[in-house]
Amino acid sequence: MRWQMKFEEAFERFRERYHGWLESCLHHRKAFLTAFVIVCAASLALIVPWLGQDFFPAVDAGQFKLHLRARTGTRIEETARLCDEVEASIREAIPADELSSIIDNIGLPYSSINLSYSNSAPIGPGDADILVSLSEKHRPTAEYVHDLRLRLANQFPGLTFAFLPADIVSQILNFGLPAPIDVQVRGYNLQDNRAFADKLFAQVRRIPGTTDLRIQQTFDQPYLHINVDRTKAQQVGYTEKDAA
Repeated sequence: MRWQMKFEEAFERFRERYHGWLESCLHHRKAFLTAFVIVCAASLALIVPWLGQDFFPAVDAGQFKLHLRARTGTRIEETARLCDEVEASIREAIPADELSSIIDNIGLPYSSINLSYSNSAPIGPGDADILVSLSEKHRPTAEYVHDLRLRLANQFPGLTFAFLPADIVSQILNFGLPAPIDVQVRGYNLQDNRAFADKLFAQVRRIPGTTDLRIQQTFDQPYLHINVDRTKAQQVGYTEKDAA
């Protein structure tokens, strides 16, 4: 009770002084406004030169999502083996006490519903998503992402890596897209669209600070073109449907 009484007395004294300050400001409006503007300008002068900038606000949720793309036409068994090697490299880069779990999603989702909700847009068995969750006490996630971006590119030159938004905040800020900046090329001529996309890709690569650049669609899928002689096929009892 004595402590409470002392606190009330001190608070009353502070409130009386505050009333006096307000009255003084009202009686000297010009001087107060001038001093207020000077203080605000001085505060901005201290902050602006050292104030950082972000395209989107960064949120450290203790997890990151790595999208892996092998060479087009890679079988899913080979992609799984590559994911094991990438996972081993991640475990070497991140201490065991800071690593909570690693989950691999390899190939296309089995369900079309799951595919529609996937923001990594996989296109074949050579695609995989590696979701890494860190423990409660860990180094900044951005530092691990920066180190792994360099480490994995050197260890696996034949693979393409991209770090996708993993937490709900980044996914919402990206509007569900796999990157903060998504450039779409539309037109009626597929080959010309691809040529323009390649040209634009080369120009964007020269912009400082850009990372994880990639063209989502691939045009090097291996295929076989079979020309069936329908006359000879019908002579032995095969239709075009049977040949297909």
